[in-house]
Amino acid sequence: MRKREDTAEGCFELARDDEVRAADNVNPHMRRTLERSAEAWTARATLLERLQGRSSARAEAHALQQQDQLEGKRDG
Repeated sequence: MRKREDTAEGCFELARDDEVRAADNVNPHMRRTLERSAEAWTARATLLERLQGRSSARAEAHALQQQDQLEGKRDG
């Protein structure tokens, strides 16, 4: 099982948690720290989404290539 911080969905959840905590915090320094943390979690989530998309595209391309090779062997 993957850790929460290792998935885009989990990172978005962590960002939302920090945003809520920041909004509820009266200390300006702590509020800004939590806002920066939320920004970092959002950036990580976006990166993980892009990487997952690329990985899925590569896997799909590989599966199609294998299917084409198998069909070529059957035809040949």
